[in-house]
Order: sequence, then structure tokens, then C-alpha cells
Amino acid sequence: MNGRAPFSPAALAEAFDERRLLALRILHLAIPLGALLLPAVALLVAADPPQRSAAPGLPLLLSWVTAALALGAWAAAFSLHSALLARTVAGAERAGDLLPGVQTARLLRLALLEAPALVGGVVLLLAALDGSLRTQPLLGLNALPAIALAAFAWRTWPRRDALVEEIAAVDRQVATGAR
Repeated sequence: MNGRAPFSPAALAEAFDERRLLALRILHLAIPLGALLLPAVALLVAADPPQRSAAPGLPLLLSWVTAALALGAWAAAFSLHSALLARTVAGAERAGDLLPGVQTARLLRLALLEAPALVGGVVLLLAALDGSLRTQPLLGLNALPAIALAAFAWRTWPRRDALVEEIAAVDRQVATGAR
């Protein structure tokens, strides 16, 4: 408990005005679109004849790395996001002080989710180059982290009303000492 009254919905709505949310929205869109580029390039490369691989079987091995990284990144992304939001809300005296911390928490969550998407994209590219994407179509599952990231980014688009609701809920938890 920090001794201040909970933020009013009006104060939160003012703190998250449309102009201030623009940078967050641009980055919220750019991160998943960048991660989707590698699988798209891999599909284009897969149309060409395969090249001889210096490390046959590498895409399959790296697929396990992608899966492990995805599990860890998703767990870390949500844990850190919640912790950063709680810390931001607890330390804020005014609603206007919240935006930098909220931006940091949301962008960190997306960046952590982007890591397995990028690794999966590189694995797809390697599989497309050596032809193993054609012979082992299950390697295409390496695109799942990028697809999941894009779906998650769409679902959590930074709308002002959703941000106000989220921060109000965290503010109530901080005020009661619950976590």
C-alpha cells in the first residue's frame, strides 16, 4: 500500500490520451510484423531448388531450441509484465506518471515474445535453404511463435479503454496489497 487514493477512471483516461499512445501503438505493430517477415521470406526461398547443407539435421535440432525458448519466453513475458505494472502503479503519485512504465511493461512483454518468433523464423529459413522444409513439413511449426505473437499483439492492441481497465485493476490490487 502506498497511501494514495486509487486513480480515478477519468485521470487514467486523460493519462492515456490518443496522442500519447501513438508511439506505443507503432511499436506494438512493428514488433510482430518484423517477426512475421522471416517466415514469409522462408516460404519464398522454399520455392527455389534446395542448396547443399553444411549441417544436415540442424533445422530439426534447432526446432527443439525454438520450442524451449518459446515456453520460457511466454512464461517470463507474463511474469515480468505483471511485476512491472504493479511496480509502476505502486510508485506513481499521479496518473500522468504511469505511461512510461506501462509502455516499458508492454514493450518488454512483446520483445520477449519476439525472441522465439525470430529464432523460429531463422530455423524456417535454414530449412527452406537446405530443402528440409519440403521433406519434413513439420518444420513449418517453427512459424508458430511468430503467428502466436501476431495474434497476441492483435488481441492486446493498446486501446485506451483496455489500458484504463488494466491499470485500474492493478491499482486495486496494489491498494489492497493483493498480487
